Parts: sequence; C-alpha cells; structure tokens
Amino acid sequence: MCSAQCGSGLVLTFEPEDSGTAPEKKLGEDGFLASGSDRGAEKESRWKGKRIGLASVKGISIADDGSQKRIRTFNGDETHQGRHVRIGVDDFRILRVKLYEYE
Repeated sequence: MCSAQCGSGLVLTFEPEDSGTAPEKKLGEDGFLASGSDRGAEKESRWKGKRIGLASVKGISIADDGSQKRIRTFNGDETHQGRHVRIGVDDFRILRVKLYEYE
C-alpha cells in the first residue's frame, strides 16, 4: 500500500558493473559528441558487456481481487525504441515492463 509520500515515477539507469570499462565520451565545443575525425587519436575500445532494453511497456490497472487489466500498450515512439519511458510529475500510473538483454 502506498502512503501519502509515494513518488510519481521510477527511474532505471543501466550502467556497467565496472564503470572503468565504458569508454569516456568526448564532447566537442558545441556540447555534442565529437565525430572522431581527429587524426592521430587512438581508437577507443567499445564496451563489451550486456545491455538491457525495454521489450514491452503496458499501462495496467489492478482490481480489488488482484487481477490485472491492460489499459494500453506503449509503442516504440513512447518508449524511445526501448530505452526509457517518460512519466509526468503528476501522472500516476502502474506500468508492467518486460526487459530483455542484448550485447
């Protein structure tokens, strides 16, 4: 049961277990990711760990008897192709999220 202090959402961040394995991102002067056209710059190694994405996201309601009813299914535009789901500050929802792993 939720008290009056409940939050309005859930934020999941997926980071490698060893933060030293992910390459450091180099930003250009405009704040965007550098294109990598620097000659003589050493080639960065790609992170080889597993990643997790959102396979499906469904808005549900839970009845008094505990059964779940699907209200709607979020599409790829709403889940940003499986990367994240935005939930508004006062937009209280129950989401059923199925995750998948990939390399």
